[in-house]
Amino acid sequence: MYDSFKYDGSHIATINGHCTFLLYFNKDIFDMVGLDYPTPDWTWDDFLYAAQRTTINDGVNRTWGFILPGSSFFIYPFIYSFGGSIYDNPDAPTAVTVNNPNTVEALRFLQDLVHVYEVAPRSFSMEEIGGGFDTGMVAMDIVGVWSNVASAAIFVFMFHWNDFFGPLIFITQSSMRTAALALFYLRGSMEVASLLPAQMAAALVTLIPCVLIFYFLQRYFIAGIVIKGVEK
Repeated sequence: MYDSFKYDGSHIATINGHCTFLLYFNKDIFDMVGLDYPTPDWTWDDFLYAAQRTTINDGVNRTWGFILPGSSFFIYPFIYSFGGSIYDNPDAPTAVTVNNPNTVEALRFLQDLVHVYEVAPRSFSMEEIGGGFDTGMVAMDIVGVWSNVASAAIFVFMFHWNDFFGPLIFITQSSMRTAALALFYLRGSMEVASLLPAQMAAALVTLIPCVLIFYFLQRYFIAGIVIKGVEK
């Protein structure tokens, strides 16, 4: 994989991240239809059967067996598991091979989940769901470990809470400043430039929500990391 970042025999870049794709499944939905949980020896036929069994629309319950990925790189596990490929050689590609029969079969399978088997929602149905796997209305999802809801919530909150450049660009009213932006102006203000205790107190106040969020969600966050660590 690292050889993909070579040019003229030398590394010119490296990988910024790597994650194993996992099959997440909703145990409540599987239990509701009396279906055994997924096992490592599952085939795509087993997956399709489970998706059909867990797709329910009886007027009382509305669930979907699967939800399609929202980005192109999420389809790679399907392509490779079907024996397909994107390039002839990932490390030193010389030709695009997305038109090979196995890749076409994988893409057709994804399309059929929506249009033939009707176990995955179309775009307008996804709007009715109001989200993805985390809504509790989807039986299975194939994504990276970052999809752990609590872990994602922590990262998203931390990113937006500490974001500086976005608010600096778009917020023009002082009364609408975020905590990170207000702390910056406080630190640079002539009136409190010599009041170090006030600046430290303000920094502590902005830190408290982050500490509280992690304190209450840490067990879920750690569980997500453990899941990633034990998967092969």
